[in-house]
Amino acid sequence: MSETTRELVESVIGQVVKCAHETDGTIVQMPMHYPSGTRVSIRVQFDGNTCFLSDLGNASREAELLGATNKLFRNQARQVAEQFGVKFDQFSFLELQVLPDEVGAAIRILAGASEKAAVMTEIKMSDQKKANDAQILVDRLSQIFGSEQVIPGAHLKGQSHNSWEFDAQVELSSDQIAVLECVTGNHSSVYSAYTKFSDLSHLKKSPKRFVAINHNARCSEEFLNLLGFDSRSIDLQAPNRRLEGEMEVG
Repeated sequence: MSETTRELVESVIGQVVKCAHETDGTIVQMPMHYPSGTRVSIRVQFDGNTCFLSDLGNASREAELLGATNKLFRNQARQVAEQFGVKFDQFSFLELQVLPDEVGAAIRILAGASEKAAVMTEIKMSDQKKANDAQILVDRLSQIFGSEQVIPGAHLKGQSHNSWEFDAQVELSSDQIAVLECVTGNHSSVYSAYTKFSDLSHLKKSPKRFVAINHNARCSEEFLNLLGFDSRSIDLQAPNRRLEGEMEVG
């Protein structure tokens, strides 16, 4: 490898992985991100022939920013720590007494654990929020159309012959049904709904398709545009009369 090429490679690596040397150790910023977009950082502290690694509790702080309870985050973190083979002290992910030639691998593993704990916490929160919204949706639909016309957790097959579960199905008339799916601001929730509705949209007789969104979901415009290809969005907090009108017209 030429000197010019080596310098170029080192420059690129320096852009991907950043280091900040401090009095109590070195902070290594990894090319990995928490749900907020913040980069995952690991502190490396040398003590003689071994070193100590910590994520400085950044995953825990990320979970707090997401609004997660300590119990929820710690449950996820303990599972992740066991999976990755690292330590978790109820606040930080740690690696103790790491040998110098193992530091690189240890940093990657610890960063992966920290990132996954935050991501899994966000997903768990999204699942809980979606379940709550789904119950609200079913209750609202039962008030509007009658409980006998509403099927919670309905299963329908799409053009691919896959069976998809939806939060609710409503019989609007003798020959027309509607299916509804609640969506949170989490990307996995959005892509799941998009996949289901896309498959249904290719049926010769496709049901009406609605995405129910809580106005607190903070669903981005990009996500709303994506969902708009094969479904219509309705406001979960809309008055009954408006909700009924949108579903009958949609």
